[in-house]
Amino acid sequence: MLVTLHPNVASLLIGQGGANLSRLEQETGKVIYVKGNPNFHMEDTGEIITGRREAIKKMAVPVSVGDVLEVEIKEQHASNPTNGITRIDGYIVDIDGAGSLVGKRILVEIKKVFRTYAKAKPKDVEDAANTVAGVDRDNSINMVIAGDGHV
Repeated sequence: MLVTLHPNVASLLIGQGGANLSRLEQETGKVIYVKGNPNFHMEDTGEIITGRREAIKKMAVPVSVGDVLEVEIKEQHASNPTNGITRIDGYIVDIDGAGSLVGKRILVEIKKVFRTYAKAKPKDVEDAANTVAGVDRDNSINMVIAGDGHV
């Protein structure tokens, strides 16, 4: 199941290190994905989508390891201000060392993917210069998303 809520409520539902979410999954016997959407009011019940696990996962986790994305750093990470975060359709991407880049657009590479967030690293300037329209000059394919990172 995929549950979409206001980001603050989603954070509380997930809990520190995913503890609340794990407990809820154990109690219900369900796999639960949680996404934040700032368009929901904090008191709204949000949106719940059910279906086949793989279809729900594709909706809940919009990135894969190795994806290269152009994103805007939206804010500093709350517990680690040296990192920056962005959101892709409500899914959090935690970007190493990007806390001082709030408001800037950068290329990042997804390094790890979890159910509730992904870890990314900024691409080197040299790497960014070698990427043209989603294809490296060495002909390896990358996914580059323009705009605000929405798929």
